[in-house]
This record gives sequence, C-alpha cells and structure tokens, in this order.
Amino acid sequence: MSSTLIALSRCLFFTATLAAAAPAAAVDISKLPPPAERKVSFLDDVDPIFEKRCYMCHGDDVEMNGYSLWRKKEAVQGGYSGRAAIVEGDSEQSRMIHLVAGLEKDLVMPPAGGRLTPEEIGILRAWIDQGVRWAAGRDDVEMRSEPHWLNMDYGPVISASITVREPEDPRADKGPDDNISYKAHAIALNDDKSASVLFDTELLRYAAGWTGDHLVLTGTVFDWKHGPHPYIAGKTMFENPVAPGWARDGSFQDPREEGFGPLPENWAKYKGRYVHGGLTILSYSVGDATVLDLPGSLKFNGIEVITRTLEISASSQELLLQVAWLKGGHAEQLSLETLRPAGGAAGRSLARLTGDFAIVAGVAGGDGNTSWALDDAEHIRLRIPASAATQRLTIYQARLAGDQLGAFAELIREARAPESLQKYTQGGPARFPETIVTKGKLGQGSGPYVLDELTLPFENPWKSWMRPGDIAFFSGDRAAMSTWSGDVWVVSGVDDDLAELRWKRYATGFNQPLGLEVVDDVVYVLDRNQITRLIDLNGDGEPDFYENFNNDFHVTHHFHEFTFDLDRDPQGNFYFAKAARHALKAKVKHHGTIMKLDPSGKNLEIVCTGFRVPNGVA
Repeated sequence: MSSTLIALSRCLFFTATLAAAAPAAAVDISKLPPPAERKVSFLDDVDPIFEKRCYMCHGDDVEMNGYSLWRKKEAVQGGYSGRAAIVEGDSEQSRMIHLVAGLEKDLVMPPAGGRLTPEEIGILRAWIDQGVRWAAGRDDVEMRSEPHWLNMDYGPVISASITVREPEDPRADKGPDDNISYKAHAIALNDDKSASVLFDTELLRYAAGWTGDHLVLTGTVFDWKHGPHPYIAGKTMFENPVAPGWARDGSFQDPREEGFGPLPENWAKYKGRYVHGGLTILSYSVGDATVLDLPGSLKFNGIEVITRTLEISASSQELLLQVAWLKGGHAEQLSLETLRPAGGAAGRSLARLTGDFAIVAGVAGGDGNTSWALDDAEHIRLRIPASAATQRLTIYQARLAGDQLGAFAELIREARAPESLQKYTQGGPARFPETIVTKGKLGQGSGPYVLDELTLPFENPWKSWMRPGDIAFFSGDRAAMSTWSGDVWVVSGVDDDLAELRWKRYATGFNQPLGLEVVDDVVYVLDRNQITRLIDLNGDGEPDFYENFNNDFHVTHHFHEFTFDLDRDPQGNFYFAKAARHALKAKVKHHGTIMKLDPSGKNLEIVCTGFRVPNGVA
C-alpha cells in the first residue's frame, strides 16, 4: 500500500494483580467513619459506588486477585488471599471496609483515582450492618453481560493448561493429584460436546476422558481472572497419571529434569493434529513407530463409551500404552465370553479397574498377541507387540454400573475391525465456507506515518471474539491475523483502497496465539503450546494439518506466561519472546526470555534473559 502502514492495535492490557495477602494484622477501627444512619439500598446507594470506583477491577468480567463484587458469594468470600472480605452484619470486622478506609499498612482500595469519601464508606458500612442485601437476580450467572468466552464456538479443540479437577489454589504449583496437562488439547468428540478427551501433547497421554459438560472456561483469556485455568466440567470416565502415556523399555518414569517440556524425541514426539470435519486425528511417534490416534465416542444399550482408534506403523520394538488409572483401584482381566477372571489375548478379554467405581476396557483389532498388562494394580495398560506391518486397533472404555458389564462385552464382541486412518490425512472438507465482508478505512494526511484500518469482522457466525494478537502478510493482497481466543483469520482485499475486505476463518484451537509469521505463503502460529505450521493438504483454502513445528520451550500453568511475536532474520531464523511469571521467581529455564529457532524448526536456544512482559522482539 505505497507509503502507508497497515496496523492493528493489540488491545491486550494485562493489569498486575495484588499478591496474596499476609495474615491479618491488627487495625485501628476507631479511625473508621461511622455507618450511615438510614436504610440503604443496594441499587440506589451501593451499586453506584461500586460502578464508579470498583467494578473496573472487581466486576463481572474482571476479577483482579480473584475477587469480584458482582455477586454476593464471591464478594463475601474474598479473593486469593483466603481472607473473607465481608462479615455480614459486622462492618467493623469486614476487611473490605478496612481496605477502603486505608487501615491496612501500604494497602488502600481503590489504589488509584482517589480514596472513597467518609460518606461513601458510611454507606458501605450501613449496607453490611443491615445484612448485605443484594440486587434481585445478581447472584444468577446469567446476569453476566456479554459473556464472549461462553458464546464463542471454538471448534472441536480448545488448547490450554488444563486440570482434570478444579484446583484448590489455581495459582499454586501443581502436584500429581491435580492431574494437570500444561500443553493440552481438550477434544470434543461430538457436536454437542457431551463427550471429550484431554490429550497432553508433551507426555502423549490421554489425561482423562469424560462425558457431560465440556470445560469450565476460566482464566485470563476467558473470563479475565488472573490465576485460574480451565478444568473438566463433566463426569470423568477415566484418567491417567502425570507420566508418559507410552513406556520406554517398559518404564513410565518421567525423564524430564524440570518436569516440564516434551519427552525426549527418541522416546516419543508429538507431530501435530489433522482436522477432518469434526474429527481430530493426533499424529505422533513412539520409538521408531508412527502413530495416528483418533478419539471418538458412542452410545450402546445406554452405555456411554469413549473410543481410541490407533494406527501404528511397523515397529521393531514392543510398545506399552497407558490406558486407564484409578487411584486405590484393583485391576483384573475377565473373559469376554464368561465375564469371569481369565487370561489370554486382549481381543478375547476385558480389563477392569474397580475401586470407588468401575472402569472397563476392551479391544477390537490388533495383533493376536496384543495383551493386557495389569501387573500394577491401579493401572490398565496394553502391550502391543513389535510388527513388520501396520497394526490397527480400537480401545473402548466406559465407566460402568454393576449391571452393565454384559452389555459392554456384547459391544466388544460385535465391534467391527478398525478402519484405516490414512483417509483422514489427505485433507478434509472446508469447515468455514462463509466469507464476511467489511470496508476498510484509509488513513488521512500525507506525512511519513499514515494509519489505515482493516475493519474487523466482529459479527460472525461463530461469535469469535475479535481481540487481535498479531498480523502477517502473504505475497498478494492477503493477510493472516491471530486472535487471543485461539483463531487464525485470513483477510483478502488488502489493497490501495480497502473497499472490500473479505474475512475467512482459517484455523482454530490455539492457546493464546500472540505470534504470527507467513513464510512462502505458509502460516506459522506461535502460542503457549508450540509453533504450529498450518498445511493445506487439498488446496481448499483451509489447513488440514496443524503441524508441530517446534514445542521445545517449557511452560507452566501460570497465567502470565504469554508468548509474543514471531519474527525472522535474513537467514530465516525465527525469534520470539516468552514472558516470566508474575511476581514469582522463574520456574523453568525459558521464563522471561527471547528465543531463537533455526529455519528447520530445530535447535531452540535462549538469546537473552531477564524479561517480564517482552511484548515483541522486532
């Protein structure tokens, strides 16, 4: 566009949260203004104070330090400090009143814009003393205004750091009981997202499978909360421990020194995911074998079943797969015919874990020597023999009630031979045929810096939340743009007049993609999980393979670990930035760094360190 500059604002403002409060210190309540001597109304008296002075940091969609004044339950409980903010009927002992009155050393609320007047504090005191009456309906989650993160159709995959259960303290370091996947794909197995699996792209494990509600979408990129991250919302059908999903030399011991980052490449390596309609096909290697892994779901005689179809290339070594784990459980093998304890091949038997509930697994297909490995009482594992030919098998798993075992066995007996997954790796149907047209705005003036506007497609069929992260240009009149919520869009018509901008949703399912580059008209996306190269296999204008170009950098669950920008030098090396944890010491070697990656996607190296929020490297 001649001498003009096309730009998109990065409207991402990350406000620092307060650290967790120290234990309560004595305060001088004699300095408190007295409560108002009248009946106060929440809507007429209290809400206007909150609206003017508080909601910008502690409202319905911004909850600094985990604290919100939008609903009574959250307002009373307090935030991450663990100290109650409101004591109903006793304003003198309510920490919220201490803070707005400036009674705590070095801490006053609000921290900017001037302090509350004695009259305003008096109104809040009277409101608390009179029982903390709230607006009718305010406790209802449906009162939230414009819940963009709930309305958006993310596609079949949501990528994030995800725990199986809601953490007691979302900011704390995670232990095995939290069962966290730091780089995870939550994969919906059907259109209504009533069955899902959580795939850990570093450990190559199914961290869990579940039915019912999909995910609780919480955290900075969703509901703005600083600290939390998504966790499973439905009923867990099975889970697996925080350890490699495939053994090496018979061992599942985690070899990673920091406990973060991918497994060694000669152990196992995530290659990427194919998309084919609503299906997600995972691709990775285990030893010298290449694996295609298709999760799915079905219902049979009232039983909800999660399936896992594996296509495994020729392998010179036996493979051992982690299937399910139940803490305190007992594993046993049952005859597929009699449902009594028995040995034999996996294809002629079931594996059952019993404890607080029962998990049952069956296999269709595979080599006749495929067998269950149940030597560890809490685990179901599958032993797959070495083979000179491709092997295909499907694992069926269900959480059963006592009278459902016979019906599940019938399902396995009737199961068809697994299909070849190769047909899903050639390119699938276009998922986003719609084009949204906007009209751009040319900048005014003739100076050296003129700003043109590419008008965004805010109204779109998927209710995609338009918060641009980065933009990069193809060789013609097209550009690619990432959004913080996980999309990549392509816009054409970026020409001299911007009269008709044609926007197309291009790819979905990224984990806060704030870096983008186009190399030889191929899009590279940087997010918290990895750098992804998007490959269009059938030329229909949409990528069919989300290739893992590099995922060697280490990430924790911390909300502040943004990855920024993606640039290249004249030799084709990539550069990008990774933020540090907020107000905490570095936990992994890549915290607060600028990194360099060679043109082949190998040899990741740290260029320099010491950055808190390095928003760009250009």
